[in-house]
Amino acid sequence: MTHNFDDFAITLGDDRHKRAFAYWRSKAPEGRLPGRQHIDPVDVPDLLPWLTLIDVVWEQERLRLRCRLAGTGVTARFGRDITGLYAEEAYSEAYLAQALDTYGAIIESRRPHLSRHRIPIEGREYAEYDRLILPLAEDGDTIDMFLSCFAFDDGGRKWPGNAGLGNAI
Repeated sequence: MTHNFDDFAITLGDDRHKRAFAYWRSKAPEGRLPGRQHIDPVDVPDLLPWLTLIDVVWEQERLRLRCRLAGTGVTARFGRDITGLYAEEAYSEAYLAQALDTYGAIIESRRPHLSRHRIPIEGREYAEYDRLILPLAEDGDTIDMFLSCFAFDDGGRKWPGNAGLGNAI
């Protein structure tokens, strides 16, 4: 299956997203999706704080998501580390449903995804961030992981606790 993501690339405005996307794309074998085995952190050290790796886990045809790694910048902004947690342990019920829908749609479409999020924080009405989600497939076809890159519109300010969203981050 041939993937042409030129139309998606032009939607990226943030420099981190552009670099993460270009790196992801450069690692893809011809006509296939890249897998975790193609991603080397040494290649993108400046992006590491802003990246997450999310495992796709299928249990009796039920999609589960597990955070394999959350970068230090992401963890600092949200005020907690979700590395090792399943989505249902890390997110509120409402956010979990949205996350499962989003990741499920990416699995179906086999395309990258960019979304903007607005969350309440103490001392401000809200904070915004953009999240780029890039599918990974060890066999080049079956998505088994996601590489995400975050860009925050908060001037680098740490968000207190869990940003006022209960268990959602």
